[in-house]
Amino acid sequence: MIETTKDRLLSLIMEGARQNRQEGFGLFKGDMGVCLALFVLNREKKDPVVEDFADNLIDRIYARAAKEKKAFFDTGFAGIGWGINYLMEDHYYEGDVDEVLKDIDAAVFKEINTVSGIPANVSNGLLGYLIYSVARLGNPEHVRNTVLHEIDKDFLRGLIVRIDKISPTIFSSICKDEYFTLLWHVPLLLVLLRRTLDLDVFNDKIINMVKTWLFYLETNQPYLHINKLYLAVSLAYLNEYLCFPEIKRRIEVLMFSVDLSKIEDELDIRIMNINDGWFGAVAILKKAEDLLDMGIPQYELLRETRINILEKYGALFDDYINETNREKPLDISFVHGLSGIGFLLFLWPEAFS
Repeated sequence: MIETTKDRLLSLIMEGARQNRQEGFGLFKGDMGVCLALFVLNREKKDPVVEDFADNLIDRIYARAAKEKKAFFDTGFAGIGWGINYLMEDHYYEGDVDEVLKDIDAAVFKEINTVSGIPANVSNGLLGYLIYSVARLGNPEHVRNTVLHEIDKDFLRGLIVRIDKISPTIFSSICKDEYFTLLWHVPLLLVLLRRTLDLDVFNDKIINMVKTWLFYLETNQPYLHINKLYLAVSLAYLNEYLCFPEIKRRIEVLMFSVDLSKIEDELDIRIMNINDGWFGAVAILKKAEDLLDMGIPQYELLRETRINILEKYGALFDDYINETNREKPLDISFVHGLSGIGFLLFLWPEAFS
């Protein structure tokens, strides 16, 4: 079933890309996100038509990016660089990744070093730049370039310091959640810090930061049950490295307060994307199964809830992508459309089986 769905998605994304249905050349809504989906969904098929189209799309991205001045992760250089780094690290493209990304690196570094008041979010803020920086430093080919690697470490340290300065505004949003979004910056920050700890770049600073944040984490709680689960999962991932007893207790409290039966009611069945639809919720539920201790409250219901959502919404999605007389074209973008779904199904098919 998963393979059939991926084949259908590949066909629909190709159709939409040929009609130039994406907006701009960036990651979230433009060519880069579509290009990622085409490459990964075609990895096993090796359809030469898809390969040639995706290659041409990369060329078009570079041609249009030369005129772009924004470094934003959603529409600008940082997201494009993240996508190209992914493709080269997973050997869809061969070459010197540092040479390919040197202009994008310069644009992102310039943004951070010259612009004040950058917000925390992913789209045009510090977390987006952190995603890019962590990915670049984690690329094994980049590690071999020792001089550039040290420069990028300094860049990452500067990012961490800036995030620490605005962290009170980040954590004050925990109890102000009104909807579910996979791009919610509180759990994303915790996940990214764990990834940064694995790089061993600024660990003492990060550990001290988390210690000062324990007050916010212990006194603020999300309203939505899916967001309580999302926060618990991100804390569990971070605490695999830190092993803080305070974080372990906070995870237990969050899981005790989660009513998994209400998660389905918090999801809009009409939304078919990874960011604020049921696909993202299913991914979180699967990650909860993998990360949380089996003795934690609600653990035995995690898989049951995930399967219930898949059974309830999976047929609707099949109808959605196989509809013949649709009123408007399907969204093929990465964050809000089919490209992101295809990418997620490729990365993690077991979550949707």
